[in-house]
Amino acid sequence: MEQGSRNVWEGSLWTAIDRLQENLSAAGYARETMVEYIRAARHFCYWYVGHAPLEAIDESTVEAFLRHRPSCTCPVMRWSRFSYPAGAKHFLAVLRQMGLASHIEKTVLPEDEVLEAFLEHMTKVRGATDTSAWVYVQHLRPFLQSIYTGGKFPFSALTARDVEAWVARRAERCKPKTAKLSCSALRAFFRFLKLRGEIDYTSMRRFPRSRTGACLPYRST
Repeated sequence: MEQGSRNVWEGSLWTAIDRLQENLSAAGYARETMVEYIRAARHFCYWYVGHAPLEAIDESTVEAFLRHRPSCTCPVMRWSRFSYPAGAKHFLAVLRQMGLASHIEKTVLPEDEVLEAFLEHMTKVRGATDTSAWVYVQHLRPFLQSIYTGGKFPFSALTARDVEAWVARRAERCKPKTAKLSCSALRAFFRFLKLRGEIDYTSMRRFPRSRTGACLPYRST
């Protein structure tokens, strides 16, 4: 790549970072979250320079960036495995808004929309840190995938018994600490669904301990 073209190319990326900061600020993101997302975008720019044309950037590029973590030698302060995926996703959206990246998007998973809304609720309404919210999302994804049927999530038909059975199966396959985190994520998610009017949270609001060490909801009466 010629030096003149490279300078223009890099300048476009740094302009995109400025746009990302403006977008996050306008959306009301917490300062801590903004710092993490912008750090991810700067890291992405450093890693990507010279790889390929800007218009080649898409979801697969972001995934390749996230996969380079184990062998990363980039001069960055630290790497957050929780905030980087979200930060890179926001940066890709900005690049597309500016016409700098590919508009060919990969297939969106059924649970992505509700998890994105939950993530925003946790960070912007509940005041959770970006890291905590992303941990919850990772625990919720397999639960949502397990109940998805007929092209929808039957939230209104869920019972405490359904959730109890899922948590019990998860507790058999993972450490008690992981199962407890899944329960915490489910509690937060059910409160979120209650606010959206999608479930009656009353029958699933309390989670006693089971003999496996996991937390299970009381059965509906």
